[in-house]
Amino acid sequence: MHDSGFDKPRNRSYRELIEVFLSNSLRVPKNARWALRTIEENSQKILFTRAMLKLAAKLSEDQGLHPSDDNASDFLEKAHIIASNITDSFGAYHTSESLAEFSDNEAIKYFRMTCELNPQSLLKEASENGRMNVRIDDLECGIREYLESEFRSAYVDRILLACLTEAEIVKYINYVLSPNFFTKKSIFQNYQKSVFGTWFTNSLIALSGSGIGIALVLAASNYIDLFPEMLGSVLINIMIIGFCFFTVSSAIVTYLNRAQIRKPGEMMENTISAMSNFYAEFHDSTLISVPHFRNRVDELKKEGVVWPQPMWTILDDLNKREILFI
Repeated sequence: MHDSGFDKPRNRSYRELIEVFLSNSLRVPKNARWALRTIEENSQKILFTRAMLKLAAKLSEDQGLHPSDDNASDFLEKAHIIASNITDSFGAYHTSESLAEFSDNEAIKYFRMTCELNPQSLLKEASENGRMNVRIDDLECGIREYLESEFRSAYVDRILLACLTEAEIVKYINYVLSPNFFTKKSIFQNYQKSVFGTWFTNSLIALSGSGIGIALVLAASNYIDLFPEMLGSVLINIMIIGFCFFTVSSAIVTYLNRAQIRKPGEMMENTISAMSNFYAEFHDSTLISVPHFRNRVDELKKEGVVWPQPMWTILDDLNKREILFI
């Protein structure tokens, strides 16, 4: 559990209270470059934390609590802890001193929660790095804390859905496209078979079997005096005929089953394409229809995508609150 690590401020307005919490949330040291501090202050992590603190402040105001009230500070601290547990799941831990040495691009990636620039950035990162820099178990734990709390916001829900969507897409792409350590081939490459390649492989296996059989017969003929020469010739002819028969029949069967041979690879390719299109559609929308989003998630589930459980919980919660757009 993340702890805010500072005393509850008193005799301040809610706006001032929020700024105190945010100030204590900043990781880049004050003596670091101005550009680095600005990147963090305007980052998704800080914006997300600010949104959570505003929810706590509004809840306190709705209950008639003065900013100096202990209960108000407790609400803010609880919101801050939940936000920190979620934002801390993104990026490996770095000390303030090491963060001060970051380049601007490194800082932008470290303090983000989603690939907010464009969908291609997500796909490019997934194919190049094989993963998003997020600990999905920690993220899901933080989201559960949010869902069990008093705080609710369509803005926060949208960010969390985006995080879960991206994490699952990258996880699937990583699973399908990452090369095996030993074979250096990915699962997708293994299933991306050509009809000719399948037939050729089967023919090589048959040829190897026939060759070994013929070699054994010849060895027996040369080294075993009692081995009948005629029997050896018959066996060799049978193996040659068998190889020819298997090769021809394999070609026919392979051609007839060409759709099944290509199906696994095509299914993976279609799933990646469908997930990418869904992400692009979701990413480019100013307002997202919650029912439409859920329908699209259900469609992808039928295609084999296993969405994280917190996604369904958020969608159920949005439905319960009768939120139609986020």
